[in-house]
Amino acid sequence: MFTTTMTPTQLYKQQLQWMMRTYFSASVGTILLFQVVGLFFKTTQYSSDEESSIAVVSQSFDFNLIMIFIWSFAINAILANKLTERLMFRFISTKRVHHLANVTFSVTQMMIGSFIPLLFISFAPLLKMFSDDTIIMAYPFLIEDPLLYGSLWLRVFGYSLIAGSLSYFIVSFYRYSAKLFFVTAGILFILQIMNLPAAFIIYLFESATDVEQFGKGMVVAVVLYTVSYLFRKRTEVRS
Repeated sequence: MFTTTMTPTQLYKQQLQWMMRTYFSASVGTILLFQVVGLFFKTTQYSSDEESSIAVVSQSFDFNLIMIFIWSFAINAILANKLTERLMFRFISTKRVHHLANVTFSVTQMMIGSFIPLLFISFAPLLKMFSDDTIIMAYPFLIEDPLLYGSLWLRVFGYSLIAGSLSYFIVSFYRYSAKLFFVTAGILFILQIMNLPAAFIIYLFESATDVEQFGKGMVVAVVLYTVSYLFRKRTEVRS
């Protein structure tokens, strides 16, 4: 069996190519995300007045929620590159536990990509609860009721779980089949142009209670992670 030795320059170029592919797929995934969010913004189910419906939706889905998705995609793009994977495998992986190491890394990546945006959300000046008259500051020391603060972050973590698992799924999907990935992107773009109803998106992000929203986030994360893991296993077999 022949082995090849790579120079540091060649290794750097290879790592750079892997990272660029990951960042590109995450960037396209971000565009896809805004396409899907665009479907939601175009719905008129929040108001009988078509002209004011977008204002109502914009008031609920404010800048904070968009920032959660952006941070989650960026963090998952960094964590998904081959260099990070190999660094983690060096500590936890052997031939016997390769499968466990793969699962551990995947779950860790998805959870970190979901949790870290919660830290950055504190930079937002206001974080609005989904009610008519409740607006609270996002900083812990300004909130008198700790239960209210915990309940709020439970809802935000539900959103972040959806964002983290969705970004992980998009990166895995792109690695599995770039052609199928872009076909799906085209279909989503056509759906936005057609302005079709997006009731499933409304159901996904609009919950009566914070616990319910967290539960939806957990369900979406488990489903998307399972599919993403199957994509990655199929990609490893083909390569």
